[in-house]
Amino acid sequence: MQVSVETTSVLERRMKVEVPEERIKSEVDSRLKSIARTARIDGFRAGKVPMSVIRKRHHGQVLQEVIGEVIQSTFYEAISNEKLQPVGSPSIDPQPLAEDGGLLYIATFEVYPDVTLAAMESLTIEKPVVEIAPSDIDAMIDKVRKQRSAWQVVERAATDKDRVNIDFKGSIDGEEFAGGAAEKMPVELGAGRMIAGFEDQLVGVVAGEERTLDLSFPETYHAKELAGKPVQFAVTVNSVEEPAVAALDEEFVKSLGIESGSVDELREQIAKSMQLELDSALRAALKRQVTEKLFEINEVAVPKALIDQDVAASAERSNTSLDSLSDEQRAEMAEASKKRVTIGLIFSQIIKENDLSVSPERLRAEVEKMASTYDDPQQVIDWYFNDAGRRSDVEAVVLEDLIVDFVLDAVKVTEVPSTFDEMVKS
Repeated sequence: MQVSVETTSVLERRMKVEVPEERIKSEVDSRLKSIARTARIDGFRAGKVPMSVIRKRHHGQVLQEVIGEVIQSTFYEAISNEKLQPVGSPSIDPQPLAEDGGLLYIATFEVYPDVTLAAMESLTIEKPVVEIAPSDIDAMIDKVRKQRSAWQVVERAATDKDRVNIDFKGSIDGEEFAGGAAEKMPVELGAGRMIAGFEDQLVGVVAGEERTLDLSFPETYHAKELAGKPVQFAVTVNSVEEPAVAALDEEFVKSLGIESGSVDELREQIAKSMQLELDSALRAALKRQVTEKLFEINEVAVPKALIDQDVAASAERSNTSLDSLSDEQRAEMAEASKKRVTIGLIFSQIIKENDLSVSPERLRAEVEKMASTYDDPQQVIDWYFNDAGRRSDVEAVVLEDLIVDFVLDAVKVTEVPSTFDEMVKS
């Protein structure tokens, strides 16, 4: 087999492969003989059909099968010999068989780029420094209490964040329409669940009041026959309710799964949960900075095949058909994919050059940390370690953490004070 490789662009290669006639002929003859041993043709006993007849009937099909398989096998043999790393599937252009029966084909493909990492010593990463204060724990407890609020009737005018229980009938040009009426319907003011203006015009109502709301359906309303039309709602207010924040008492604490009912134990558990959330947010913030800095200083030629693969994967994850996208949307997806692929190539080079790997101890520690927030941690740990794919997902996360640690050791790190709210909301 003779192979020659031409560099047609930074990443594209054009490989010419010549396979001698004997390699094709011997395989074709072998398969024809195999067919002859079991062939059944009228006028001949089984296994006694002359090779001339077998060749006449089957040579063309067998030849095409052999050519296809030889192209596949010799392609991988050739790239191995030439030490090439193709990206995606090659474009194969078979040439007509030579007079001597030899095979010639041309394979065009992209290769993985040679990534030369830029020096990192001059980079600066800002590391947020946060301590969870007692006031942060208080605020989290208040948030949980509000989430568990109960509605209680009040004898006053409704304000924003209250809930009103109403009967209403809608009409267009004086005529009621299907689906435009309801009884004893709770409406939370300020929640934005009704059409624009509906909730706003109920601020200030009292129980027993009747009020007419003059509104318009939005142009994009889901019922096309109503979209954009003016509408009147005749509303009767049954009651006004306000949220009653749950009391911070033993009963409330027990409702959160803490059998002792101890507020101190609740604070400890919330502090632990907040610390896990904070650690995750801090790590994510550092990773974002590391990723952006590495992307800025490293120039990498990115194979189009990898970008196309990432675009397709992104579309599949979002359940989006590529055919349904505009050219602008496709371009935006391709740009985002190019950045992800670039970062992936940079990360791979860092791993390769510095021999980074995930130890069994580090993997288990990460799984145990993830499992610690569940009621039955051991069940979660077993769930990960009993499946190679799930373990691999965790290894990928830990490996990225190792990369971030490596970069942080190589760059200048300045500490920047921050707060819990700033970190978890960023």
